Amino acid sequence: MPMLKRIPFPALLALLWMASILIVNPIGEFPLNDDWAFAKGVYNLVEKQQLILGDWPAITLVAQLFWGALFCKIFGLSLTVLRISTLISSFLGVIAFYGIARQITKNKEIAALAGLILFFNPLYFSLSFTFMTNVHFLCACLLSFWFFSKNLERPNIKFWILGTILGIVTTLIRQSGLVIPFVFMLLGWIQGKRTIGNIVKHSIPFITTVVIYLLYMRWLEVGTANPQAVRGVGDLMSGIFANNLNYYFYRTVSVLLYVGFFLLPFLIASIIPKLPASRRSWLIQGGIGVALIVVLYLGSVFFPIGNIFYNFGLGPKLLKDTYWGDNITPQLPETLWKGLSYPAILGTLIYCFKFPWDLGALKASFSPGPTQAQRLIRLGILMIVGVYIGFLSISPYFFDRYTLPLLAFALLFILPVTRKFSGSYKKIGYGILFLYAVFSLVGTHHYLSWNRTRWVALTQLMEEKGIEPTHIDGGFEFNAWLETGPFNKEDKHGKSWWFVVEDDYVAASGRLADFEVRETYPVKAAWPFHRDTIFILWHMVDGMTTYENYPIICGAENLAPDPYYFTSNLPQIKFHHELAQSDQRVRSGQYAMALTEGKEYGFSTVLKDIRPGDQISIRVWRWDESKSSGVVLSDQEGANFYYFEKVNVIQEQGGWQQLELKAEIPADPGFSTIGVYVWNPVKVDAWFDDLEIDRKPAPVNKEIEE
Repeated sequence: MPMLKRIPFPALLALLWMASILIVNPIGEFPLNDDWAFAKGVYNLVEKQQLILGDWPAITLVAQLFWGALFCKIFGLSLTVLRISTLISSFLGVIAFYGIARQITKNKEIAALAGLILFFNPLYFSLSFTFMTNVHFLCACLLSFWFFSKNLERPNIKFWILGTILGIVTTLIRQSGLVIPFVFMLLGWIQGKRTIGNIVKHSIPFITTVVIYLLYMRWLEVGTANPQAVRGVGDLMSGIFANNLNYYFYRTVSVLLYVGFFLLPFLIASIIPKLPASRRSWLIQGGIGVALIVVLYLGSVFFPIGNIFYNFGLGPKLLKDTYWGDNITPQLPETLWKGLSYPAILGTLIYCFKFPWDLGALKASFSPGPTQAQRLIRLGILMIVGVYIGFLSISPYFFDRYTLPLLAFALLFILPVTRKFSGSYKKIGYGILFLYAVFSLVGTHHYLSWNRTRWVALTQLMEEKGIEPTHIDGGFEFNAWLETGPFNKEDKHGKSWWFVVEDDYVAASGRLADFEVRETYPVKAAWPFHRDTIFILWHMVDGMTTYENYPIICGAENLAPDPYYFTSNLPQIKFHHELAQSDQRVRSGQYAMALTEGKEYGFSTVLKDIRPGDQISIRVWRWDESKSSGVVLSDQEGANFYYFEKVNVIQEQGGWQQLELKAEIPADPGFSTIGVYVWNPVKVDAWFDDLEIDRKPAPVNKEIEE
């Protein structure tokens, strides 16, 4: 590509960076993915001058918070400004990557190609337009390693200090940043004389970083911050012992496939057509290749794992329907989606065959000479690659975005020292890079446009319709950012787990059963395949009933369109169950509900508009030889108002017993909704039928004066 030779890479990158910002458009006051949690930390720093870590982060994070706060102090507090801070880190990260690449290879075109492969990597590019930690962390990693590696080439206190400071910054974004000063310490010991002074000099950055990290962790324990916000070594070790060998096999292969897939443009461009020198070499290499293909194919079951890279787009889209894989557009057929494993296997295979050759070039790392520093840099990169493959393979948590540091350093390791790329393979590599760049630009533009449209729809719902956020399921980021409520149980057929109190209104990517379409908001598409629409859906408010509507009756006879619910005599009241309809034991009609091991709850519903002094009575028929199951009435948390009735039997009939629970809502309840459900806490099967709920206002002499 001629422009990689003619234009200085920093200038070329600056042009592409600015053009990308204009195309994608980062402007918008809405959080993306998990960055709402990090943005809240910045807001607390700027507005309250307090460092507060919430429950969500599991990383050190603090350095990123101060970086974001610096920008917000200068340009104003906004999510757009925080995205700009990430874009600055993204630019600096690629410059540092190019600087390291130029230390390894004398070929500017190859170093520039590698830099563009990182910049247009769909994960890196998409995350550059968020306030997620991944780009900030990789930027600090690369800058720290760059200065340390410059110190290896030409010892200079300036490089030593900058590398140390940035190593500390890296560790105070993510704990795994400790690997950078640790590797530098080892490389310094190898390069220098075996003296106390040299050992101390190269150990100081690592020791200083560890001390600061430990002091920070100690502050979390004794200070006002949340000590559970940052995970330590104990969490990693507990995750290691919780899994088996199959888990580690599939995880390791998935990690390697990400390397092969995202480095494919470079791997293809670097191919040198060369047949084995002898028949014996042909058989050996062919046998190794076939074995690798079999292993990679067998281990590709869970590839791609996803998060940022989902189907035919970049994301994630976290709505009530799309979270479960419904109504996602655009969407490739399953066979094509899983077919991505084939180019990933190809890339990984090429990398595995290149790896021994690059490994062999490190032989002189331990011998002084003019190329020792260069070889030590590659050795340090190899150490980081090994650490990250191991870490990602055993870590209990894994998303595709976690592979970014591995992808960057794995690419640096295979850069050739002097050789040029030539021939048709080089053109194919550039072609694949072009496709990655187009996908990154279009996918990221669409992701922000989709979110911008979603927030326009939800803002209008709140401001023009007067709907409170606590009555909206606007998707993960919406409910998390506005802190609308606590976690719910993850349940496809119930309320979304992300802090939803009531889902009277739902933002979705399509139609849902039992919901009416109130508004539609087309998303501006960057290309014809992206034809998205945000739906604002509404359903009759479950549980909103007047006293005249009671009693509510459910006989476990009729299923709603969603089979996880029974209908009742009132259209707005449905009762959730775990597909527990049964004809094994029936009191009336054709069906009852069976509560068995793994299906402990049923007849679940929420009653709304509860008032002080209300008289609640619940009757239900039970068949239970253990007599351990019963009916529950409680507030949302079950902390201040909780009744469990299993012994008050008011009548019996053919083995069935009718339980009755009576309760009165307190004068100052602190809640306006209550939950009703039946519960079987033991492993002995129980059946329930013919539920009846009644609610009456407080007697006249108990009315609460206004």
